[in-house]
Amino acid sequence: MNNADRYISFPLQFIHPDHPVPGDVFIYLDNRFIKYIKALNILSQLKQDQLIVKGVNFLFINRDNEERFLQWHDNIKRDEKRALLKELGNGHEKLINAHLAIKDDVLQFVTGEISLEIVQKIIIKTKHLVSKFKNNAGNKQYILRLLTYNNSVADHSMNVANLAVYFGLVNSISNKRNLYYLYMGGLLHDYGKTRINREYLKDPTSEQYIAAIQKHPSLGKGHLFFDGKIADEILDIIEQHHERHDGKGYPKGLKGDQIPELSKIVSIANLFDNLVTLDEGPIAERQIRAKETLQNDEGTYFDAKILEKCLRGLDLVTAKDIAS
Repeated sequence: MNNADRYISFPLQFIHPDHPVPGDVFIYLDNRFIKYIKALNILSQLKQDQLIVKGVNFLFINRDNEERFLQWHDNIKRDEKRALLKELGNGHEKLINAHLAIKDDVLQFVTGEISLEIVQKIIIKTKHLVSKFKNNAGNKQYILRLLTYNNSVADHSMNVANLAVYFGLVNSISNKRNLYYLYMGGLLHDYGKTRINREYLKDPTSEQYIAAIQKHPSLGKGHLFFDGKIADEILDIIEQHHERHDGKGYPKGLKGDQIPELSKIVSIANLFDNLVTLDEGPIAERQIRAKETLQNDEGTYFDAKILEKCLRGLDLVTAKDIAS
């Protein structure tokens, strides 16, 4: 067996951040395999997200370790499901299964090229999940308990999707199609960030970086428009989630009623999750501070009527209910 045959590719989304890996992990650079993570060390969440943004789809492991890594991956997924079952109750197993299946697909989607097959899988699973939310009134109180406050591409996308559906429900949006648009829009709102030229991301203080970030809504919509066969309503959410009620947002500077209701809701969900995720301290305290920031908006970023209903919706549950 030559040196190259010793290694096999292993999907990046199967390398769970902050979990000690069961064997050495390698990256392929300059026509050679370089040890990237030593056995029993971890891949940090930040490192994984940097790899995602750089377009890295796979890392590499020793061929002899494949079964060990697959078992490690399965064990982590099993433990994640057990934790959710304990939190939500066995009666919500179908909801949990749908939630976890979408999370796996989102990671596969953002770490690879656009695939109509994976887009179709996400669409089908999202419609199934939204039906679960809509058809069982008891599920409404559990939506926010699916949140996982980690600064990661997948968790942030899932959080915004779940929050958007919840905020849609408290804003009296009951049509399944619109709830589906909210979920998909939240799920894919930051897709453009994974398609920014990596050269522009080296220095967060540079003008190139700032300009690239301000283009990510249009970039995400553009990629999905040409390749993803995504509904126009979802594409609008992706493009408009950084527009502001006062007209000072981007990329188009839309103002007030120029911004559709669904985009306004996802925008609120996006900021709330960012505020909680990037803060420090106990989750309940972070949530309270995030709410206070939104309460002080006064029509600058958000439509006051929609925001008021979203904030009332957060009041309906205790800090324990929305803690992950």
